[in-house]
Amino acid sequence: MRPATITAHLKCLYEAGL
Repeated sequence: MRPATITAHLKCLYEAGL
């Protein structure tokens, strides 16, 4: 997985957790 992809997933999970 590319760093950008990992960042996108983390951002998605972070926003989903809010």
